[in-house]
Amino acid sequence: MRHARDQPDLRRQPCGLFFLRSSHFSRPAIGQDDVKSAIAWFDTLGYPDLSKAQLVKVATGQFRSYDGQPAKKEFRPAFLLQTEGDSFKIITLGLNTEWYTSTRFGSELSSVGYEAVDLKKSVGDYLNSFTKERKSDEYSRLLGEPLVNGVERFVLARVCDQRGLTEEAKTLFQLAKEAFSSERVDKAESLRQDLIDHMAQTQLLAAVNAFANPKITRSELLAKFEKIINAYPAPAQRQGQQVKEQWDWYTAVTRLWPNRMSGFSNE
Repeated sequence: MRHARDQPDLRRQPCGLFFLRSSHFSRPAIGQDDVKSAIAWFDTLGYPDLSKAQLVKVATGQFRSYDGQPAKKEFRPAFLLQTEGDSFKIITLGLNTEWYTSTRFGSELSSVGYEAVDLKKSVGDYLNSFTKERKSDEYSRLLGEPLVNGVERFVLARVCDQRGLTEEAKTLFQLAKEAFSSERVDKAESLRQDLIDHMAQTQLLAAVNAFANPKITRSELLAKFEKIINAYPAPAQRQGQQVKEQWDWYTAVTRLWPNRMSGFSNE
């Protein structure tokens, strides 16, 4: 029971790890200073320290079926944060915190629980999945589930870096950069800026969705946008323009939805 809530090819090296072919990148390999800068910024956001957290494969209790195929149980890779009796708290690689309660009875498809897995082996299997056919169900899979988002790859890379899995972390940071680059037209100046922009966009969408909630006050809405501006800085040459764009968007929304906006508290 739940409570909460184009990739580069790889080749095998003699050491058994996977490294990205430089010919597949539109930019040179990421420098250590760039990685350190991205990590330093990310660590200011206040997410839980995952340096000692257990990687787990979570059975969410959900299942899916496509095109008349047999139902497939849904799993989610995550890090275990806390357990309380049958309940457990996780943080996903997408940085969502969720609570679940393990089930002891019922069908296997809808059962809920988690399995502890080895980080090094799981990451190795993930990197190995890039040797599979792109259209196969095995390509770019972590614990059997797709892992293509740049933030998810960055978080996994950060944990590997903390655990001393240096080569795995290096490869994952490069994969994160490629994922970010594939999702944008204008290329960011650094991995740090890629990470900032992607996470800021997620926060911006959440703030936009908050307009539909009449329980959220105008002051609270404004605070959401101020947090995005302050915690997720744009490149120096775009900061002023970004603030103007966000303010223009906000005022445009108030004109388009005057009736809805009038329902918000002024507090």
